[in-house]
Amino acid sequence: MTEKNTIVAQGSVFEGKFTVQGSVIIEGSLKGEIQAEQKVIIGKTGKVDAEVSAAQMEVSGEFKGNVKAEKEIIINATGKLKGNIIHRPKNLIINRGGLFIGKSLELTRPEPETHLGPLRSTA
Repeated sequence: MTEKNTIVAQGSVFEGKFTVQGSVIIEGSLKGEIQAEQKVIIGKTGKVDAEVSAAQMEVSGEFKGNVKAEKEIIINATGKLKGNIIHRPKNLIINRGGLFIGKSLELTRPEPETHLGPLRSTA
């Protein structure tokens, strides 16, 4: 089975609840909630302010919000993640130059009952 990709192109703006069966690649702006069965990929030009639930997340642009990733979270050299994350042990990868500001909890049970609470301003 081939992976289904949804693209929010550079210059596009989306607000609301976004649900995809496969992966989503964001090069534009998205605000709200994202639920993806596979990956959420925020490209270099992507700006996201959302609550995210996905198997994986990769950030090369800007992300603000909370993330629950069943597998891994990758913050690339150009990526900025400001918020709280829940991830599997040893599956948070921050490449040199990447920025993470927030709380990190390791997911040790199949469905955590932990809530990280609202995002607080870091400014």
